[in-house]
Amino acid sequence: MVVTISVYQGHQTEGFLDQVLLASVVVERWYMAPGVRRVPITDGRLTATLFLPSGPGPFLGLLDLWGGGEGKLVEYRAALLASLALDYLTPQIINKGTGKMVDNDYFETAYRVLEQHPQIL
Repeated sequence: MVVTISVYQGHQTEGFLDQVLLASVVVERWYMAPGVRRVPITDGRLTATLFLPSGPGPFLGLLDLWGGGEGKLVEYRAALLASLALDYLTPQIINKGTGKMVDNDYFETAYRVLEQHPQIL
């Protein structure tokens, strides 16, 4: 994602492009570093995404239990952590649309998948 932030004199909601630019900066945000591998995981009820840093591994594993609400996939945090060379498994869909709590079996399955992956310590 690339965002340009520009500062002009005073408070203006329109016509600011005709004004003198005081300062400007381009901000680039990476959500997944080059070389990070995104691996879809499905095991029984578990649907998740495993992010592996670049390189041969093995890597330390991190299981995030952060819920995205409404069963939606939230991957940007996982991709950022993997970009810092942290393995990360994020659950994709948890009882979508039911609003019911998931039991421990769901998370135990996620832990087992990480534990059995050959590139994770």
